[in-house]
Amino acid sequence: MKNEAKIGVFLCECGGKISNRISLPRVNELLNYEPWAHLGIYPYPCLSPGLEAMKAKIRDKGLNRVLIGGCSPRAMKKKFTDALAPLGIEPYQVEMINLKDHVAAVHEGTPQDLAHKAAALLAGGIAGLELMEPYEPVSVPFQGPVLISGGGISGFAAARELARKGMESMLFTSAQTPDQVLAELPRTFPGSRIFSGELTELLREVFTSPLVKVLPDRPVEYVVGNVGDYRLGLRQPDGEVTEVTGSAVILALDREFVPGDYDYIGGGEKVCDLLELEERLAQGDIEAGKVVFWVNSPEHGKAAQEFATMAAWRNSLMLAQNYPEAKPTVLYPSNIPLPLTGGDLVEARGAGIAFQSYAPEVHPVVQSGYMTYFSPRDHLEHELQWDNLVVSMVPGEPVPKTQELLRWLPVYRESGGQLRKTQLKLKPEQLADETIFLTGSASEFQDLNEVLQQGKKAARGALHLREKAQKGALVSPVVVTIDQELCEGCGLCSEICPCGGVQHHKPGSGAAPHQADSHLCSGGGTCAATCPYEAVKMLNNTAQQLEARIKTVLSRMKENETLGFICNWGGMGAADLAGVKGLSYSRGVYLIPVNCLGSIDPTIFSMAFVNGANRILLAGCTPTASCHYVYGVDHSWYRVNVMKKLLSLAGLERRRITMGYVDVNQPEAFVSMVESHVDGMAQLPPINRDESTKTKLWAIHATLHRPRVRWVLGTSLRRPTEKEFSGGQVNAVDADETMLDVLREEYLASRILRSIHDRPLNPPQIARDMNEAVKKITPMLTDMAKEGRITIRGWEGGYPVYATGKA
Repeated sequence: MKNEAKIGVFLCECGGKISNRISLPRVNELLNYEPWAHLGIYPYPCLSPGLEAMKAKIRDKGLNRVLIGGCSPRAMKKKFTDALAPLGIEPYQVEMINLKDHVAAVHEGTPQDLAHKAAALLAGGIAGLELMEPYEPVSVPFQGPVLISGGGISGFAAARELARKGMESMLFTSAQTPDQVLAELPRTFPGSRIFSGELTELLREVFTSPLVKVLPDRPVEYVVGNVGDYRLGLRQPDGEVTEVTGSAVILALDREFVPGDYDYIGGGEKVCDLLELEERLAQGDIEAGKVVFWVNSPEHGKAAQEFATMAAWRNSLMLAQNYPEAKPTVLYPSNIPLPLTGGDLVEARGAGIAFQSYAPEVHPVVQSGYMTYFSPRDHLEHELQWDNLVVSMVPGEPVPKTQELLRWLPVYRESGGQLRKTQLKLKPEQLADETIFLTGSASEFQDLNEVLQQGKKAARGALHLREKAQKGALVSPVVVTIDQELCEGCGLCSEICPCGGVQHHKPGSGAAPHQADSHLCSGGGTCAATCPYEAVKMLNNTAQQLEARIKTVLSRMKENETLGFICNWGGMGAADLAGVKGLSYSRGVYLIPVNCLGSIDPTIFSMAFVNGANRILLAGCTPTASCHYVYGVDHSWYRVNVMKKLLSLAGLERRRITMGYVDVNQPEAFVSMVESHVDGMAQLPPINRDESTKTKLWAIHATLHRPRVRWVLGTSLRRPTEKEFSGGQVNAVDADETMLDVLREEYLASRILRSIHDRPLNPPQIARDMNEAVKKITPMLTDMAKEGRITIRGWEGGYPVYATGKA
């Protein structure tokens, strides 16, 4: 594909839904001087005749970028990209402007009036496409073993599945024999001894397979690399760190269970927990008499109680099979479903096992030989006789190996302790193949059989990667690039990335440039908007493309109109539905869609004000519920607040930039938000564009390019492991004042640089030029000279003369 942009613009009449409201011939005229290679009006480009006409123009004119002015890209873009793929047009080469729902269906005005807005949005789309950078996807080799770490039983299921399909694996586990695995298993899966026979066969196959290398578990020093080339650093007993490589990673992490606090019950050896009972069963040390399994510990939640009920059932079955006179009873809370199948219940009846629910509102009372509980059926007190009482174990922490791995991989602990991979709410076609697989009960309370199936599923995922690689179809999409010359290796990008798309460094490697893992990258873009050195770039979604688009749109806007940013999810979805429902709002709001508000570099806001914007509105997903990139909208909120602070420092109104939240299914809320913004902004006059104000706006823009400002801002952003807003911190005010102090200093420095940009000046001259007191700028001038940001060119009237550049 040639780098020269050949843009085809295809305008849709949409059966009159667009052409009756927008004068498309007038749009054509208004776009005459834009750099397109083809512009045409079509009745329905999305239908077969329209698609064929579009394909013909692409072939005849060699078009390599396509802009469609029609309806919602959420509904139609995939249809266009699928149809144009045989012509070599990639999805990123297709852009859509929603003229129907963002202009025609929602605004009052003549077709000529609406043509001006439509042309502005289309011209912006053309400007962005013109800077698009074609690229060739990179084929990824997939050789070498799968690395299975964590020691969980699901890892053995994964290793067996891989071996049966002829794929090697390295399995790291502290248990080096099948008997050791079985002996340790009840700590993570109480009641698992009943499966000893089946598990013995699984473990025997794994330990004897030539394709499975079972290695001693060692402390993990690092996990780096990407699909096809993951590297684990393992610390050996002698202190040396050895490295193993693999093509994919499977984490087999389970949650350990610990004895509950039942000392208050007493009863001596007649009272025990599930683990102790299993040990007695294994040793044949069970006293005769009735056994009651009591599922308690409501403080750990219903899922934990269901898990405990299943464990109690399995131990009661083993007990009944070996000691028929025990006649076990499982006493469980009535607010959980009994987690047994119909077959389990039939087997229980045959073995003489009883299940009795109790009302959890009234805590059962343990007496010597009896347990009193209230039945939810008749609300009466009942008693169970017992000779041996078995209480539930309680969930503890995930296995110790977990913490070593979490530092390096996109897996996080929730407030309840469960592990989660970052859940990005994207469309299936937007997700790359999974290359890091999380299995085991540490993610949620799961039965042993479910965990074993998880291991098999993870193995099949790795096998799918191998199959794609063998066909040459395992391709890494180039989503993000990191300029190796600009990157200082500060690591801020990898800290805030929720998806693992920025590779970590090995310990001791120093401030080396980071690498991107496009296979894990979701394209959220907050890393690029955060980088202090502006080294991270989202390919074909760059700040430069967005800047060109905004400048073009602003050049066609009136001074009392609003530049709006909407995310491709909540904001765009609500705006689209507003058009579908025929809701109306001011046509003075020009909507610019972005993948996520978190991808907007703060310099985009300042650039917009420099280039004529008087007001900016952002509409994104609701932060705690629906942000598709986890915390992208949170990060945007911090950047907007920094912009507000800088506007205040420049003597301008903070509310000229406003942020709103809206869910995809809330078109009425979107319209209300837009109208409220427009009404509020109507009270503000346009920014006075005199030389003094222009200089201040330039200084704001320069300030937001400063690495120091970007670093302090970046460190204040919420990390994937943090579950609370920074506003909830005890030191929130102190942190905000630190940010404000940095902004004051850097904003003043930027104004000084602007003042002496064209000619050397002494402090009184600089002060007059900036309309500031000499004593305010003198300390900053001294510091800037020491740092080498400015130089002293001589002396004049007893004052140093400052200039930019080297002395």
